[in-house]
Amino acid sequence: MKKKGFWVGVWLNCVIFGLSAGAAAAIYDFRDLGTLPGKSSSHAWNLNDNRQVVGRSFVTGIDDNMAFSWTLADGLQPLGTIGGPYSWPYGVNKMGDVVGMSKTSEALDLAFYWPLGGPITPLPYINSPNPYSRAYAINAERAVAGFSNNEMSSVKACVWWDPTSPDPPQNLGNLTGELKDPSIAYGINDNSLVVGVSVDDTGKDRPISWTSTDGMKDLGTLGGGSGVARGVNNRGVAVGSADNPDGDREAFSIDLSTLPPVMQGLGGLGGRGTFISVPNTISYAQGVNDAGHVVGLSFDSSNQMAAFLWTKGYGMQDLNKLVANLPPGVVLARACAINSRGDIVGYTLADRAFLLTRKGASVPYLLLLD
Repeated sequence: MKKKGFWVGVWLNCVIFGLSAGAAAAIYDFRDLGTLPGKSSSHAWNLNDNRQVVGRSFVTGIDDNMAFSWTLADGLQPLGTIGGPYSWPYGVNKMGDVVGMSKTSEALDLAFYWPLGGPITPLPYINSPNPYSRAYAINAERAVAGFSNNEMSSVKACVWWDPTSPDPPQNLGNLTGELKDPSIAYGINDNSLVVGVSVDDTGKDRPISWTSTDGMKDLGTLGGGSGVARGVNNRGVAVGSADNPDGDREAFSIDLSTLPPVMQGLGGLGGRGTFISVPNTISYAQGVNDAGHVVGLSFDSSNQMAAFLWTKGYGMQDLNKLVANLPPGVVLARACAINSRGDIVGYTLADRAFLLTRKGASVPYLLLLD
């Protein structure tokens, strides 16, 4: 019985992904999520297992961004703001609660919480002469990870354990212990394992993890000096990007449940470019699901930005080559999140939010056999 199940899994894996990494099948269908009225561009940032997508729609830049939630039933719905001109969402949990950043009527950029159905409200912040905060992720327990300025106007990784409470978030500190040195929490899983970035004693950005028992830990790099952790799944696998010995910034994954955890470079698509002011970037991982499948962006052999999917069995693949109905001229530039069903969201080179759903969704998602 075990042998039969193994070969069925192998056959389905071949159906879904093709017989080799070099000859991958078209396993995804593409959907352009459109834009909000009056906007010309959109980016999709995250999604949950119900295929609720959150993102932003805009015309020119940050001052006209409007956060949206998208579902197949309702399409794009604006989330509004906390009093100012714009809002920008980053995280959504399985219940449909959304977190992000918005400007107030007093011109403050503050983290927001939008429970499914609203209303959108600002999150309390650490006492600071220059209030500034942002929320990046929310877990199933509604714990929110992000940052808030401290008394020295330095951003500090923090967690809002109850987004409906008036209490300020917990300051998670940083690697140096200095009030002036920054840190940011980018991800939190359902076990309240937090990942992000902190400056170390040498002034370099380092990928970090945080737990209530162990505090903040430096996760190391791929052999270079700097890095950042952007997401973490419920099995404790974190992803991000870090410098390797060649001086390139490369996507990584690291299983924090193993001792000691070992960082693995995920490679690239053959080129390099500048991303988020980091030159010589070959790849950047942003999302990971519970099967350990990673999405992000890389640069192809033409040094053009391209969205990728990485799995243990097939390595890094250009998502543009895995889509059956990608319109001519459309390039998937950045994949931002992947859910447990294997659905992926991101945006194109032309700044259009997309959703990729698996072809033949009745076939079990057995890529976790990797």
